[in-house]
Parts: sequence; structure tokens; C-alpha cells
Amino acid sequence: MAQVANRFFARLLSIILHQKINDLGPLRVMTWDTLSKLNMRSAGYGWTIEMSAKILKAQVKLSEVPVQYKRRFKGISKISGNFVTALRAAFVMSLTLLRVMIFWRPQFEN
Repeated sequence: MAQVANRFFARLLSIILHQKINDLGPLRVMTWDTLSKLNMRSAGYGWTIEMSAKILKAQVKLSEVPVQYKRRFKGISKISGNFVTALRAAFVMSLTLLRVMIFWRPQFEN
């Protein structure tokens, strides 16, 4: 379910903000100045979508670098391993995206 949500939100951001993004991966590398100007508010499930949406909305130059990873072979994911938690995460991500699209304005020029 997490992979489906990841693809869905990445595609949604691509459509809304007219910039291609393939993934909502957890790693973002940027200067402290750029991060502080994003004025991040989310502390939980909304963090990744908020950062991705703000970077795209501000038209900050970005590069996606594909990484290889191994599937989990032990234990259960805190989010994708529980249907209710996965739905809660998707709900928070949706609200966060809506908040960014309606209220957030970039504080810097490219």
C-alpha cells in the first residue's frame, strides 16, 4: 500500500505543479538556507509530501538519483504493515498537500 501511495502522490504532485517527480523518497539534500525558507510545519506523516510540494512549488532545482534497496526481510513496517495506519498516513499527507497548495507561498526566488 505504501508503494501505491508513493506513486500516487508523486504523480499528483507532477500533475499539479507541472514538474516531473518520480518518488517521495525520504532523503533530500539541500542547503540550510533552502530548508529554513521552506518553513516546514509537519512533524509526522506529512513531512515528505510537504517538503516535496514546497520544493516543487518554489521551483527549486532538484535532481532525483535512483538508489537500490533491498526488500524488508524481517519485521513489519510501522505504516505499510497496518492498514489503518496506512490510511491515516494517506489522510495526513492529503491534508498537508492541500494546506501547502492553498496557503504556502515561496519566500525566495530561484
